[in-house]
Amino acid sequence: MEKIYLRNYEPVPKADHVEDSGDSDTTLTVRPRRRSVQQYLKRNLATITITGLLLILLLLVIALIAAITLQPVRQALSWEHSSVYSGSHHSGQRQCLPTAPRTRLSCGNSTDEAEALGCTYDPLSACWLHQECPHDYVKEFTEFNNGEPFIYYYDKEMTRQMKDYDEVGRNVNGFYWTSNREHLVHCLYLLRRAHDVHMRGDRLDTMLADLEHTDHCTNMLANWLRRPDPALDELGTQGQTHCFMSCNALRLSLERLLELDGWRRLGARLRLNDNGKLEYHIPAEYSPKRPATDFTVSKYSMGISDHALGAKFPRASSQPTVVGCPMDLVPLCIGPQSPRQIEDWLYSDRPQFAIHVVLFDDATLVTVTWMHTLTDAMGLAGFFKAWTAVLNGREEDVPEFQGIGETPLQQLGQHIAGETYVNYKFMLKGFGLLSFAFWYFFELFWYRREEQRIMCIPGRFVEKMRTESLKELRHQNKEENAPFVSESDVLFAWWTRAQTRALNPFRSRTITLMNVFDIRAAALPESASQNSALVANAVQTSLTFLRPQQILNQPLGFLASQIRHSLVQVRTKPQVEAFYALYKSELTKTGHSPLYAAPNGLLLGCTNWHRARFFEVDFSAAVVKKGRGSDYTNNRGRPSYLNTVSLTTGLSLRNLAQIVGKDASGNWWLMCALRKEAWPTIEEELKSLGAKDSR
Repeated sequence: MEKIYLRNYEPVPKADHVEDSGDSDTTLTVRPRRRSVQQYLKRNLATITITGLLLILLLLVIALIAAITLQPVRQALSWEHSSVYSGSHHSGQRQCLPTAPRTRLSCGNSTDEAEALGCTYDPLSACWLHQECPHDYVKEFTEFNNGEPFIYYYDKEMTRQMKDYDEVGRNVNGFYWTSNREHLVHCLYLLRRAHDVHMRGDRLDTMLADLEHTDHCTNMLANWLRRPDPALDELGTQGQTHCFMSCNALRLSLERLLELDGWRRLGARLRLNDNGKLEYHIPAEYSPKRPATDFTVSKYSMGISDHALGAKFPRASSQPTVVGCPMDLVPLCIGPQSPRQIEDWLYSDRPQFAIHVVLFDDATLVTVTWMHTLTDAMGLAGFFKAWTAVLNGREEDVPEFQGIGETPLQQLGQHIAGETYVNYKFMLKGFGLLSFAFWYFFELFWYRREEQRIMCIPGRFVEKMRTESLKELRHQNKEENAPFVSESDVLFAWWTRAQTRALNPFRSRTITLMNVFDIRAAALPESASQNSALVANAVQTSLTFLRPQQILNQPLGFLASQIRHSLVQVRTKPQVEAFYALYKSELTKTGHSPLYAAPNGLLLGCTNWHRARFFEVDFSAAVVKKGRGSDYTNNRGRPSYLNTVSLTTGLSLRNLAQIVGKDASGNWWLMCALRKEAWPTIEEELKSLGAKDSR
């Protein structure tokens, strides 16, 4: 058995082996008193060290609890603050609301305060606006009146005229009188500003975000157009009917899906009850004011490569390499008003899925944002299966909906038949949990910078690694009963080795490999797994415990077979029942889910989205024209790239990898967040893998 410690410890020497030059009585009465302190320190060094570490850990845990406790309060206060200001545009002051996680910019409540906060008077909105907020179309507005400024007055009788826009902004009375023409032009250009701000995902001031003001402007324009005017009835406009937009098909098919029995539950609103627990509220009926879907569209009249962010979309490579950073693309992928945190669901009338479509001349982006409280990746795959069935005119193929209510998962853990969960002994409790927490927080504290990257590994490299691994295993097993390993097993094994080299953990630590797998086929009734879509979190983890030396020195086939063995061991109905029985028991007793790992363990996780087959989602019925060139080999209407990000706040998903999937060309896509210092080693590992191509 491999030794836990790196060295052998010798016993502490006894007192009669200690040299002294004085009388024995003196030695016993004087020197031992001094040496007793030394011996005490020697004998109890480990205890003193552990006690000190525990005190440090306790302080870290207290700090973490305080941060977790105070963060929701801070977010709730910020939310209420913005709500108060959103309807107060008549005061002449503005707050600039971020459409991405950025600082809110306020102009206070007075001219002096506004200037001190870095705000200037915006003639178009007739408000003080922060200099970092969008000031689009101010020049067009101020020059609309034949190049002359609009005229403003202090009084309705038009006896006291204001000389310029600066005087308008500094008017202490807080109001002015002007022409109807100025008001109409104000509405026209504010609507145009709102469009441009929305398209580029820029900051949104409270006037642009105010639905009441938008309704006011559109009604005013409509009322003026209703006035008798012969010029408006003259023939002067040519329209076009041969106009197609793919998002119409996507929206209509989604709305139709959510009209079907069961699937309408996806329009549920997430709420907190009086006990602080989450619950779903399903509207009795949906309407334009309370829709079942949150569906938004942005359109760019250009190719995707002509857009500053669109040009950064990763493309498949011929060699294993890091191809991009998924977070960089978020401002383009999600809409300005798309949800980013749980409060965006709790304190708004928002359904479960937020769909944002971005249209380019040669490409379409479809982004789905959802809370992990709703479903896992396989549940999302079931949603796509149902949506595309309606889209392609196969409504009879829509699976039965299960989720948001009674599900087969609630029955798990009731029939354990005396079988114990195989990883029960690794459940962290007491000192073991504190030790694991210490190592976790030490990593986050010592290596604070974290970066997320996505990698592309051409299929031939994964196939070669799997072929060599199977050959090794056949040789070890003398060609008989050689273990099976999949491409995903081998890819996870290779990534584990590369990650271990990059993180360089202490040799004495235990590496815990956590492999997330779907339990629908293994543990749920056959009808539930085949003829229905379970939109819920139906996952479990298989655990493999290895030392760094085993990961770095053993053949890749050994590592892949260990991962496969751990998976097969727990992917059975009795083991799933035992896992959920233990989960429910611990949740009842402690209020928390159990955690399984070695106390000194380094947790390296992997979730395999390849089984969801997201690269095979078929939106071809919504395609109206051919997309980009021949360098993209995906089939018509199917994804060429998947950008997956977690918009988490305060929770690090470091070291948890995601096998995104295998595209139509056989390329594997792998995404992970690591400490920044680890990525140079990862890049070297990718180069080393690519160098094997010529061997």
